[in-house]
Amino acid sequence: MTGAPALAARGIRRSFPEGFSLRVEDFAVEAGSICGFTGPNGAGKTVLLEILGLVEPPDEGGIELLGRRIFPGPVSREERTALTFVMQRPYLFRGTVAWNVGYGLAARGLAGPERKRRVDACLERFGLGDLAGADVRRLSGGEARWVAIARGCVLEPAVLILDEPDAHLDEPHVEALDGLIRGMRGSTTVLFSTHDPARTRICDHVFALDQGAVQQAR
Repeated sequence: MTGAPALAARGIRRSFPEGFSLRVEDFAVEAGSICGFTGPNGAGKTVLLEILGLVEPPDEGGIELLGRRIFPGPVSREERTALTFVMQRPYLFRGTVAWNVGYGLAARGLAGPERKRRVDACLERFGLGDLAGADVRRLSGGEARWVAIARGCVLEPAVLILDEPDAHLDEPHVEALDGLIRGMRGSTTVLFSTHDPARTRICDHVFALDQGAVQQAR
């Protein structure tokens, strides 16, 4: 790896009362690459991505984002806006599909015309134009997941983390997601988890988790 990694974890430890413990000695991914995490349910994929996604702090160790040390200590607004984390069970706000996709842009203070331009472009990119005015409460599970991923991508973060993004998606949308992630290579660092090793065919690097331990598989 040349230069500072886009995202790195050093000496991470996270323990839970039921006995599960996540252990990451030294993980790093270079900017613009695609990184996949595989492993069975309960292996620690979500726990790891929540720490890498700045959602939960580790008990020990630190995260480096774009060359800046994070944890221990507060996370700045600049650091949070450089990274977007789409959860495995994302929450959609009451309203339309278009409003949900543009929510993060509005929260960051992006002006109306520019926000609309980016939302419209994202809706077209994700094939959501016909659903722009639809109430999100009427969406299927797969449609809701697709909207949540679009809401993350429209922010154009330096680092995008997706926890089980293919869950509830039908095969055409899984293939479309693969194409979208491939299209980000070189401009956005993408990390995603999956229980299906075949989904990692698009990855530059693959890591396997087993009982909280992380090993590079490719």
